[in-house]
Amino acid sequence: MTPVLYINSDVELKAFVGRHGGTICTSSNANKAIQWGLQQGDKVFFLPDKNLGLNTARQLALPTEQVLTLNSATDTTYLTSEEYSLPAFHQAKLILWNGYCHVHTWFRAEQVKKSRQKYPQAKVVVHPECNEEVVQLADAVGSTKFIVEYVQQAPSGTVIVIGTELNLVSRLADENPDKTILPLAVSPCPNMWKISLNDLYWVLDNLGEVNVVTIPKEIKNDAQTALQRMMKLE
Repeated sequence: MTPVLYINSDVELKAFVGRHGGTICTSSNANKAIQWGLQQGDKVFFLPDKNLGLNTARQLALPTEQVLTLNSATDTTYLTSEEYSLPAFHQAKLILWNGYCHVHTWFRAEQVKKSRQKYPQAKVVVHPECNEEVVQLADAVGSTKFIVEYVQQAPSGTVIVIGTELNLVSRLADENPDKTILPLAVSPCPNMWKISLNDLYWVLDNLGEVNVVTIPKEIKNDAQTALQRMMKLE
């Protein structure tokens, strides 16, 4: 089984994946990473975001019976003997960890339907970490980069409803005043909000002296191995 890890994960997990022949991925290249993983062996273990894995599986046209989501839902719960013995486990090609991005759990199919009722001409574009039902109802789905380019390339006057982190939606609305850019729902990321221009300037002005992150060499080397495998996918 080849592990494939979403890049917004702890460095220890990246190191684990590197040691066990796997790679990391972004929301832009998750399809390439999963295809690569399937070429390495009979199964891919994708973690931690179930929705990204599931939506990528649909994009790759993997049969439903070849995709399995583990019941394990906490940091201290591992693959149980019951799960390992399930026929569905042995039949599956893609095993998904039951994790999620809390920002994208706010988006619902009902919100897409209401947006279409209120703005009949609107295009709905969402991030692949949204649940499968939301993705299926959207006009387009893609990474942050994809969403930015989608808005930039849309004709003047277009109404676009976006299902992703609120601050990105607000920024796109400011940068594209000739278009109507609306959030599918109000879903800010508190962790992203912790980063300000003042904080960034302070760190750069005191580089190597403040907020220094020290990583053990063996962790760093194994994590770098996983990163290098991803870079070769591009």
